[in-house]
Amino acid sequence: MNQGKQLFFAAMFELSLGLLAVGLGNVWGSHPNTLIPEPTDLVGLSVGVFGGLALGMAMAIAMLCLEKIQWAWIQETATVAEKNLSELLNNCSVFQMIALSLAAGVGEEMLFRGWLQGTLVEQWQPTFGATGVCIAIVLSSAVFGFAHPLSRGYIAIAFFLGLVLGGFAWCCNNVLIAIMAHATYDAVLMLVFASKWTRRTS
Repeated sequence: MNQGKQLFFAAMFELSLGLLAVGLGNVWGSHPNTLIPEPTDLVGLSVGVFGGLALGMAMAIAMLCLEKIQWAWIQETATVAEKNLSELLNNCSVFQMIALSLAAGVGEEMLFRGWLQGTLVEQWQPTFGATGVCIAIVLSSAVFGFAHPLSRGYIAIAFFLGLVLGGFAWCCNNVLIAIMAHATYDAVLMLVFASKWTRRTS
C-alpha cells in the first residue's frame, strides 16, 4: 500500500471513531455532541479553539521536555513513537500531518471524552458527586491509554494525557477544547519528528 493510501485510511479510521461515538450515543449513554458548543455560542467556540490550542501546545512542550530526561522508559517510548510515526509520515507534507492530527483529535475525543467519559459522568455524578466524576475521568483515560498499546510507557503517557484532556473537557463543559488540544499536540509532535528525520537524512 502506498503512503497516500496509508494516510487516507489512517485518517478515515480516526474519523470513524467519531462516527462510532455518535452511533453509541444514539443507542445508549451521553451523545458526544452534547458538550460541543453550538455555532452561535461564540464564547464556547473561542474557549474550545483558543484554549485547546494553548493546552495542546503546553502538552507538546511538556512531552518534548520529558523526552530529554535520560530515563530508560522515556527513551524507549520516544523511540517506539518515532519509529511508528516515521513509517506513516515519511515525506508527508505539513498539510497532510495537520489533516491527520485533526482527524485523530475529532475521532478519538468524540469517542473517549465525548461519549465514554460523558456517559460515565452522566451515570455516576448524580450518585457519587465529584468522586463519580473523578472515577469517570480516570476510567475513560485508562481505556484511552490501553487503546495506544505501542509500549507500556506509551500507554502510561496516553493515560496521563487522557486525564488532562478529560479534566479540561469536564471543567470547561466543552469537548471542543479536548479536540483542539489533541489535534494541536499531535500536529506539533509530528512536525518536530519530521524535522528530526529531515536533519538525519540530509
